Amino acid sequence: MQFARDTRLRNIFRNLTKNYRLTLSVIQGQESDSQKPLTLLLAGSGHNKAYLLNLIFDDHCSEVLTRTLWLWQVPYFISQFSADMLIAIDPKDGAARYLSGRTTFNVPIWIRGEIDIKTANGLLKTGENIKSDLRRIRNNKLGYRITRDPALFRDFYYGMHLPYIENTFGGAAFTVSYKEMKKKIDTSELMLITMGDEVIAGGIILYEKGGARAWFIGVKDGNHDYVKRGALSALYYFGIPHLEKKGFLSEHVGSSRAFLKDGVLQYKKKWGMRIIGARRGNFVIDVLKYSAASRSFLANNPFVQRNDDVFTGVYFLDEDNPDAELKSRDIYKSFYFPGMKQLDICRIKKSGDGAGTADTTANMLDCHSSTSP
Repeated sequence: MQFARDTRLRNIFRNLTKNYRLTLSVIQGQESDSQKPLTLLLAGSGHNKAYLLNLIFDDHCSEVLTRTLWLWQVPYFISQFSADMLIAIDPKDGAARYLSGRTTFNVPIWIRGEIDIKTANGLLKTGENIKSDLRRIRNNKLGYRITRDPALFRDFYYGMHLPYIENTFGGAAFTVSYKEMKKKIDTSELMLITMGDEVIAGGIILYEKGGARAWFIGVKDGNHDYVKRGALSALYYFGIPHLEKKGFLSEHVGSSRAFLKDGVLQYKKKWGMRIIGARRGNFVIDVLKYSAASRSFLANNPFVQRNDDVFTGVYFLDEDNPDAELKSRDIYKSFYFPGMKQLDICRIKKSGDGAGTADTTANMLDCHSSTSP
């Protein structure tokens, strides 16, 4: 009886520490674009933390302090530092009210997209943005073949997929184990890209109940020279007609980061990607003050914001930097994705017009929405 009571108490305490405690790190460095000093309060760990630090800072940043706090201690802890921003990686629901200031954005950790096969086929013929990709494919005489050979799946995973992901994303790499991949080989095809007699890249097409999905990609030895020769573009170039012949109307093109200048996301945009949803979890970004560093981060990293299942693009123009002025039409063309409700263009007012702590940052943004160029 005593043992059962002790077990219950331990479980209660474990749930309390899991749901009502938060580990916050104080990280300092130079913001990557402005090279101005930035202090970040960050809650979270793992590859998503590595991704954010690589996005925000230049090559050097320092974690100067880490504390695990009860949620009600968090506001006081925040007040002790003149931090520019606070970011929480997928915080528990109960933590949100202790983190949120007046200028808080919920950015999905991963957004999901698909391309319409008919639209993509049209782009193969007339798309201005992909002409250079098609030229590389033709000049390098790239070809393809389809296989279901399990041994080739294994070779692809260890010889192409892992090296490419690790070389490209480093500590921010998100990988699925070979064991997990192997479970779905029976419902998959492996497209191998060839250059002469050499196999230089590949991609797994997974056939699910809902349709076809581009699942894994990889390049031989993770060598980016093959990417420059058009190896990954060839997966679209050959893959789209392949799926059309099989009768598919669309292809799920996997998950991408929700920052709108992300290279992978922009490449999918060239092929007509639309946003169809997001995985669970957000980066909760709280602007604590509009310093030169935080203004630069926002101006150089537009993103998708999520409100339940509604997605909005957010692009920032910094009035302290008139050279960054762009026309609304150009912004819309570059950063609007089908599947967004709208694209908000937000002007960050000039310094001295209300800049300061979280108590005044709400007045620093002047936003208007666009649903067409």
